[in-house]
Amino acid sequence: MSGTEKRTAFVRARPKTVLVEEKYEVRQEVSRNPDIALESGASGIIKIEVPYDGHHHVTRAALDDARRWSKQHPDPPTETVGGIGHLVMTGHTDTDLAEVTGQSGRTVALPLLIPIKSAELRSDTALVADRFTLRHEVGYRPAPHRPKVVPVKLEIDVTDPGTISGRQIHSDGNAISSSQQLIAFQRYLELSITVQVYVAGRKNWNPPHHPVVRRMRLVPPAGLSLALSAVEVTYNDEPCLVQQDVTGTGLQWFDITTTLHRVPKEDSSWYYHTPQMLVRIYQPGELFSAREMVVYAEVETEGVLLSGTDVRLFDARGRQTRGPRDPLVVRSRVEAETTVVLDDAFAKRVFEPQLTFHFDEVIPDSVRIEDIRLALRDLQFAVKAEPVAETRVGKAPTVIASLTATRGDPDDALWLWLVVLGRIQRTQRRSQHPGGRRFTSKLDSGDLTLVVFGDVPRDSRKLVHDVNALQVGLRDQFRRVQAQR
Repeated sequence: MSGTEKRTAFVRARPKTVLVEEKYEVRQEVSRNPDIALESGASGIIKIEVPYDGHHHVTRAALDDARRWSKQHPDPPTETVGGIGHLVMTGHTDTDLAEVTGQSGRTVALPLLIPIKSAELRSDTALVADRFTLRHEVGYRPAPHRPKVVPVKLEIDVTDPGTISGRQIHSDGNAISSSQQLIAFQRYLELSITVQVYVAGRKNWNPPHHPVVRRMRLVPPAGLSLALSAVEVTYNDEPCLVQQDVTGTGLQWFDITTTLHRVPKEDSSWYYHTPQMLVRIYQPGELFSAREMVVYAEVETEGVLLSGTDVRLFDARGRQTRGPRDPLVVRSRVEAETTVVLDDAFAKRVFEPQLTFHFDEVIPDSVRIEDIRLALRDLQFAVKAEPVAETRVGKAPTVIASLTATRGDPDDALWLWLVVLGRIQRTQRRSQHPGGRRFTSKLDSGDLTLVVFGDVPRDSRKLVHDVNALQVGLRDQFRRVQAQR
C-alpha cells in the first residue's frame, strides 16, 4: 500500500455544528402595477465544525479509537481520516446535491470525515490538545424557480391618519366618549407593514417551527436619512426597540415572530404572518418629493429547507442525533427587498380626520337628530342610522345616536361616521317685572356634541369642505332653536 494513500477509521467524535442552510432573495414592488418574483441565484451550503478539544467533541474515547485502529494497521498511511457519522438527505430532487456528492437515488449520504493523521497532526496526542478545529464546507444549489410559491411577501400601506379611524367607532365606545376636542390632520406619515411567509406543504409533514423575521430594515431615498427621534415602530400595541442601521441613514428592528393563519389542507402551503407593524414617521415633508423607499425583511425558517430537502444526522455508531445537544442546524433564509413607489403610495392614502362640534342650549332629542340627517342629505349624502343602546340622558354626556353617511362610488367613496352625544339638566330662569316683582321658572336645558370621523382617499379638500358646510348648516339651524326658547 502506498504511503500517501488515505485510509478511514471510525472514531467516536461529535461535531460542534453541522449547519445546512439555503438562501433565497425576493424582489417586490408596491405601486400601481405591483410585482413580485423569486430571484435566481439561490444557494445552499453545508458547514461542518469539529474542534479537537479533548472533551466535548474529539474526546478521549475518540483518541482511544484512533490508537486502537493504529495498532490494527501497523503500517498506516501518511494521511488517515476518521469517520464520525453521516449526513443523510432525502427529497433533494430540486437541488444538485446528487451531482455535488457523486451519488444517485432518492437518498444521499454524505460521510463526515476528520483527519486523525496528517502533516499537522503528527502524533495522536494532537487530537486532544485543543489546538486545532476542522472547518469544512460543501456548497450546492437549489433548482431554478424553486420553490414554486414565492416564500415571502410584504403587505405595505401608506396612510396619513387622524387619531382614530371612523371604522372603529362602533367597537370602541370609550374612544367616542373621550373625543371632545377638535383634532386636525396629523403631521406624520404611517406605514403599515405585514410580512407573509409561505412554506410549501408535503404529505404527512408539519413544519417544526414558525418562521421568524430576524430583521426589518427601512431605507429612505438616496440623500435622505431617518433619525431615531423621528420614527416610532409598534406592533401588538407595544413599542419596538429601533436601531440605526450600519449606513447611519436607515432604521432596523429585530426578531418579529409569526402566527400560523390556519392549518392547511394536505399538500397545501403553510401560511404565516407577522402582526401588523406600524411605522410612524414624524415630519415626513422630504419624503413627499422622493420617488421611492425600500423596506427589507430577513426571514428565517428554522428546521425547514425551502427546496424540500429533509436532513438527518447520524453518529459513528449509526444512531440518529436528537435532543438539545443535537449539533444539526437546518434552516432557510429569505431576504425580501420591497420597493415602495411613494408617488403611487401617496395617491392611495386614506385621510381619517376626527372633528368635534359642540352646541350649547340645544336639548338633545329625536328632532335634533333629524336636523342632522337633513343637513347631511342636503349635502347629497346617503344617511343610515346605526343601532345604539337605549340609555337615559342625564347630566353626563351620553351617546344618543350613531349615523353613517356616504357619497360617491363604493371604491372611491367619501365616508362620514357621526356620533351624537347629549346632556340634559334642569336650569332656572329669573325675570324681573315692573313694580320690582321677580319671577323664577324652571326649565330643561342641555347641550349636544357631534363627533365626526371622516374617511376619504387621496385628497382631503372635499371632506374638509363638506364637514365645514355641515357645521355651518347645523349652527344656523340650532341658533334658530335657541332663539325660540
